Amino acid sequence: MAASVYALILVVIVIAASFRRAEDGGTVTPFIDWVGTVQLKGIAILLVIISHLKLLKFISLPYDFSFSGAWGVAIFLLLSGFGLTQSYLKNGVSNGFFKKRFSKVVLPYVIVTGIWLAIDAIFLAKTYSWSTALLALTGFDLSTSIDPTMWFVTFIILWYLIFFLVFKLPTRDAVKLVLLFVFAYLFRNHAALVFPSRIAWQWGLHAYLFPLGALAGLYYRRLSYIVKPKVLVLCLGVAVIPTFYFFSMYVGKSLDIFENYTWANFAFALGVILLMAIARFYGLSSKPLVLVGSISYELYLFEWVFMGKYNLLHAFNGKWLSGLLFALVIVALSISLRRFKTIVVS
Repeated sequence: MAASVYALILVVIVIAASFRRAEDGGTVTPFIDWVGTVQLKGIAILLVIISHLKLLKFISLPYDFSFSGAWGVAIFLLLSGFGLTQSYLKNGVSNGFFKKRFSKVVLPYVIVTGIWLAIDAIFLAKTYSWSTALLALTGFDLSTSIDPTMWFVTFIILWYLIFFLVFKLPTRDAVKLVLLFVFAYLFRNHAALVFPSRIAWQWGLHAYLFPLGALAGLYYRRLSYIVKPKVLVLCLGVAVIPTFYFFSMYVGKSLDIFENYTWANFAFALGVILLMAIARFYGLSSKPLVLVGSISYELYLFEWVFMGKYNLLHAFNGKWLSGLLFALVIVALSISLRRFKTIVVS
């Protein structure tokens, strides 16, 4: 068995062992609260990084881990749809909607993209046209010239715009939800008519996840009011088994049929979210996952460029030393960016 497999097993064991009963006592019902959301984001970004490390052949893992990045993206999108809908149920769609999204998503992205533009120009003598630079800074460089993984930023910004417009409509929530699925259908089946094929493919693969998260956000709370908490947690626990079985059936066929890839991503994300909901009901949380999850977006902004473009993984002859340097650099930069963003916003 490759050393990378042993390392991954060790990481999983350490994270699992790090779960402790939190001081907050958990949730009243098996529900994804803020702590659960942050931990899920931590899992998601680790899956994305593992996928990229395998793609660059820096680590050797079983074939199925080639798709782990898509599993992480699925978790992010389900949580985004879920979280926005929960916010909508509490506060409606206020005029501060875009201000909050800007500070959380757009501002860090603009800062990091500006850094890449400067580094490329100063140290690599590589410049971009004004149009490419401006599109990149706004999140709409569809050619993803600077960082090919930034298709997700464009995708999530579009979903934020769609969500705002749809949920501002004076109509029932069920109708709004249907409209979200209509847009998902367009992303799935017709994005290639307008957008570059590589981006359209990614958007199509993940098209329905955001509205599925919104669906859960709208109706899960209502279910929790009807069904007793212990009965609901039992139902979720039972549902985990077929969910992961479903995932195991489709993950190995992910490249054969597009739909298999889609179903595998959804099943994995749903299974992990169900497990986290159960863990939070019993007041369990992991400090390492909370730490990673709290800087998950910042890690996403930094990881690929240092990994695939600036070759930090090959800074030394030894993989372990290069890997450690890579981890320290992106974590330090992510924490610094988060603190800087907090200062700017406040």
